[in-house]
Amino acid sequence: MTLYSLRLYCIVIVLSSCTSVMAQDYVVYLSGDSADVQTVVQPAFVLAGGGPDNDEAMRWMLSRTGGGDVVVIRASGSDGYNPYFYSELGVPVNSVETIVFRNRNASYSPYIVDKLSKAELIWIAGGDQGKYYDYWAGTPVGDILVAAANAGNRVMGGTSAGMMILGGIVYAPVGTGVISGEALQDPYHFHMAELRYNTFIQMPLFKDVVFDTHFDQRERDGRTLAFLARAARDQGIRARAVACNEHTAVCLDTSGMARIFGDPNSGEDYAYFLEANCEQTWQPQTVEGGKPLTWTQVHGNAVVVQKIAGTHGDSAAFDLKKWKSVGDAQWMYWQVSSGVLEKKTAMTNDCRLVTSSATYPIAPVTVYPNPVTDIVHFEEAESAVLTSTLGSCILSCENCTLLKGLDSLTRGTYLLKLDYGIHQKRKLLILH
Repeated sequence: MTLYSLRLYCIVIVLSSCTSVMAQDYVVYLSGDSADVQTVVQPAFVLAGGGPDNDEAMRWMLSRTGGGDVVVIRASGSDGYNPYFYSELGVPVNSVETIVFRNRNASYSPYIVDKLSKAELIWIAGGDQGKYYDYWAGTPVGDILVAAANAGNRVMGGTSAGMMILGGIVYAPVGTGVISGEALQDPYHFHMAELRYNTFIQMPLFKDVVFDTHFDQRERDGRTLAFLARAARDQGIRARAVACNEHTAVCLDTSGMARIFGDPNSGEDYAYFLEANCEQTWQPQTVEGGKPLTWTQVHGNAVVVQKIAGTHGDSAAFDLKKWKSVGDAQWMYWQVSSGVLEKKTAMTNDCRLVTSSATYPIAPVTVYPNPVTDIVHFEEAESAVLTSTLGSCILSCENCTLLKGLDSLTRGTYLLKLDYGIHQKRKLLILH
């Protein structure tokens, strides 16, 4: 091997249990066995909000690899995930390999493509999603990421910028990211450039969905609404968003059911699920360069928000396919008036309050008896959910015609939500 080829391709340095390979276009850090293993994987998709990783979520993620090989990709930093994933969390894996991309050329490396193709888990670290997009989109590495996300046969996810790059709508700025004040006062602010619409990962589950991170910590609520408003004006998209606070992770299985991991006692670990109003006149009123954003509805529900506290992830909390919380959630309406964000508590997480009889005919639905003592009957519904007036789920069923066991509940007023696919029915129940 010539001195030139040695300098161009690799210099190997052994650092205790971690091997580092340096190349002109990328750096590799390996912990564990370099030989590939094949394991039984429980496919999953993990979205983390940045900041300190949630150990429980990461253990859940690693356990689903069946002890396989983990590949971490990033465009800055070094091997911080190697000891964390390989030994500190106590979940056995065959190897953890971090690949640091120095430029777009690395995305054509047969070595990297091979490693990503064989990995049981692909994890995208935090950093700069604009750089990720420029390095990976339209390259062999990008093709592997798209195929891995859509095949649904392995574990995949990311944190901070690594989460944001995985959405259907990707905010991938060049340089400084926009803050909420800038976005609300001018939705075409120069920091708002580089919104990409369904051009990279293209997972059907996340079509027209934008991801945001560090949500409450960096007050990104306003900018996320501006992303949804821009999608409406630029593409006619009635978009959605998933946003996570730091130390919070949304962990999905193949059914689209999400566990929300976080410290339930922190008062800070939340995931948000936003959806643009779906009535006939849902579009924002003013989305123009140099003018404050205005997006209002008569009921204040321009955007319907479901806020869910992180827990130990013991059970599913949100159904991505139905876009409905399945446990405790705070429901809110958000809108923007002349650049000012307004929020209020909601009684429902439906995106429609005003029915279009021409497009969405609603047949009468009989709910009886009401007042009720034990069993309430109704026409067969795809799902029925009984909640408190504050939105806490109490009883539910699917493909059913009744709910029973109400006699064990405290007397008072409850909300019965019936889902019939093309329409929903909401009924206040009096329990006596």
